[in-house]
Amino acid sequence: VPVFAYLVPILILFGFGPVAALVATVIYAMPPMVRVTIMALQAVPSELQEAGRMAGCTRRQIMWKVLVPAATPTLMVGVNQVIMQCLAMVVLASLIGAKGLGIDLLIALNRLRIGVAIEIGVCIVLIAIVLDRLSLAWANKQTDYFADLTFTQRNKYPLMFGVVFVVGIIFA
Repeated sequence: VPVFAYLVPILILFGFGPVAALVATVIYAMPPMVRVTIMALQAVPSELQEAGRMAGCTRRQIMWKVLVPAATPTLMVGVNQVIMQCLAMVVLASLIGAKGLGIDLLIALNRLRIGVAIEIGVCIVLIAIVLDRLSLAWANKQTDYFADLTFTQRNKYPLMFGVVFVVGIIFA
């Protein structure tokens, strides 16, 4: 469905502004996540569900303790798609009153400032890449090997930076 097909009813219901842009973004990004969630949960082997039932799990426990952890890698593909859909909607949401990089890009394009438009476009792409990598890292997170360390042992470098920063401000 074209993006503008989402915008017309939302403009009628919510008018121009950031609320309408938020609703449009959510409606635009939701269908891929719903589809990926359904496919991910259906792809979980029935043996895992049976094992959960044999262990005496309730339906809710089977969902949150068996199905969702088993489907997490596929679900993270859906999260990734939602992030990309939201960033694709940035510029179009600026047409109905959203602020941020989208409106800056729209203004730059309207004034034919191609260099500024490319710069803002690169910023949007870099944000997409960073969020993609963060969601991938979150999906593949490993055991925290530093959990038994104290706060100062885990954060010694940031603490040293903070001390040097504060001392530099005081004596500068």
